[in-house]
Amino acid sequence: MLIAASAMLLSACSGKEKISFVKGEFNQMEFSAEDGTSVKYNLFIPSELTRGEVYPLVVFIHDAGALSDSTAAVLSQNGAKVWASQEWQAEHPCFVLAPQFNTITVNDEAVVTPEVGATVALIEKLCREFPIDRNRIYGTGQSMGCMQTIVTAVNYPEMYAALYLVAGQWEPEDCAPLADKNIWIVVSEDDQRAYPGMNAITDYLVANGATLFKEPMNAQATSEEWNEYANKAIGSGANIKYTPLLSGTLPEWKPNFKPGNGGGFGRGPRPEGGNGDKPMGGRPGEQPLGPGAAAAHMGTFPVAYTFTPVLEWLFGQVKRVPTDK
Repeated sequence: MLIAASAMLLSACSGKEKISFVKGEFNQMEFSAEDGTSVKYNLFIPSELTRGEVYPLVVFIHDAGALSDSTAAVLSQNGAKVWASQEWQAEHPCFVLAPQFNTITVNDEAVVTPEVGATVALIEKLCREFPIDRNRIYGTGQSMGCMQTIVTAVNYPEMYAALYLVAGQWEPEDCAPLADKNIWIVVSEDDQRAYPGMNAITDYLVANGATLFKEPMNAQATSEEWNEYANKAIGSGANIKYTPLLSGTLPEWKPNFKPGNGGGFGRGPRPEGGNGDKPMGGRPGEQPLGPGAAAAHMGTFPVAYTFTPVLEWLFGQVKRVPTDK
């Protein structure tokens, strides 16, 4: 039985409260975890759901440049919008979860806030209330969001079927649980932190049993070139595919840092004392990054989610389910 109509209301129960969601668009909601941590979020629900079927869930985590008290701020970013587009939904109907944070959830000093655990609890809640395929939950994010996605996958290794990691890094020694996971990484060779950071992670994972395909790519390659590249990467059989974007090939990126706009690709107000996605800052005592480095880092965000063959690969991954012997 097909349940259709983009404006149709879908009801879900949260405790004793019954909440109505609108299908075919992002719904702005707020979740409160058992420890009291709250997470504002945007949930896209496919406009057509077939009774008895389950659907993939994409979890996109934004960068620190989009920190905001406005729940919909994250929806200005390609990483949230692409999965909800008419073109994508026509071929790949799926749920899309895009949390909105107003504070740094993870940082370069490996500090993790309660919002990370609360997001996991939110995912579990949504899986109980909606027809979501637990074997096809995909994690993706950029910069801070990339780091949060890594932290979640490390601490909850059965959560995601595959990861798409954009312009981030983490402590390599913490990433051992990712050695057998399906991962695609995109980062600019000009990114002064994420590129060496991802090099260190992939080296560590290979040393711990991962197989790696790594080959640079022009960020402005044609769709035909991307198809050829993706076929080569997938054909390699490697579980980790690493795409460094060739130095100098990112499209021109103009920072949009003005008071109240949240930085490069964010729309919300910047928290007091914050500096967007730290394009000019870094670890205490480090030399600040210049505009060129900011462009290499943040300029990766909008283009990474236009690489359709990579997005198609992501949706082709299904979590391996252990079988009883």
